[in-house]
Amino acid sequence: MFKSALECWVAATMAELQFAQDILRCDACPRSGERNAATIVCKSCRKLLCQSCVPMHVVSSRTEHVVVELGTNYRTARTLAPATVVHTVNSGFKPASRVVETTDGFLWTSADMNVVKRIDMQGVVMETHTTGSIHAPFDIAINKTNELLFTVMAAKTLNVVRNQTVVQLVRFSEGWTPRGVCSTARNEILVAMFKTGASDKVVRYSGVTATQEISHDSSGRFLFQDASFVCENGNEDVCVSDMDARCVVVVQSTGIPRYKYSGRSQSRFEPGSLACNRQRHILISDKSQNCVHIIDEDGSFLLLVGKSLIRRPVGVCVDEEDTLYVTERVSGEIKAVKYLSG
Repeated sequence: MFKSALECWVAATMAELQFAQDILRCDACPRSGERNAATIVCKSCRKLLCQSCVPMHVVSSRTEHVVVELGTNYRTARTLAPATVVHTVNSGFKPASRVVETTDGFLWTSADMNVVKRIDMQGVVMETHTTGSIHAPFDIAINKTNELLFTVMAAKTLNVVRNQTVVQLVRFSEGWTPRGVCSTARNEILVAMFKTGASDKVVRYSGVTATQEISHDSSGRFLFQDASFVCENGNEDVCVSDMDARCVVVVQSTGIPRYKYSGRSQSRFEPGSLACNRQRHILISDKSQNCVHIIDEDGSFLLLVGKSLIRRPVGVCVDEEDTLYVTERVSGEIKAVKYLSG
């Protein structure tokens, strides 16, 4: 019952074409000749498009066209299901803070102290490191080589745990203070940061070299009031939780704004830690409402993992099977939540 009309339409189209042993063809190509293979779908018009026809299609009417890749996420999309907690891990911290999963099935956790810990799924501590200062990490992430990244606001540093040693990658200067961090599909690093008297920004790093800053739109307006956490979606969109503005800001990889998600109507929204799954869903912790919001890649609300299952969520991540892991602030528990069918 959670499947969208678009998914149903694409699934039906795929079924027909598979039966006919054909491939998806562009709806906008001239009918007189052979139509190109479709790689794009317009979610507004429900039309399949090839790359060549996209520019003409999006200016063909005054309608706002939402075009997305017709990728594997539509062909093998998993539908949403009622959320259930399938496993609980004691983080060993009270209060607890963030959580990320490694590619080999362990969890890194943090809290309001200058320590990060790697634990197994039974809560047994496998590895412990200090942050290199007296201060606690603000955020943690895993890079593509399975190393732990973490930011320390008070020390103004970005660090990595490499070969069981904490290595400082970047010390921020000129008044900039790091907050959220994530690793991208290209193994770059995105860091959200702020500076008194300046607009907040997200900076992309290749290694330790800053290669891009995201802070303003094409008209010079600030994109963020309070850039706190950041993650990259499967379409390379950059998703940023803005605590002061009470919204999640989503921009293209180039920094062009796409949309803002401000929670459900008539409810207080406090976006915190973010994660993105293989379905390109964005998962947003909201400790004020004791829930995790799940939206699709275009900002449409899908599901709420509510307070009947979790309390005071402050950290979220997903594993390779799209299982959601949620850190509860007060209890210190990490709950594994299933919310997809199959």
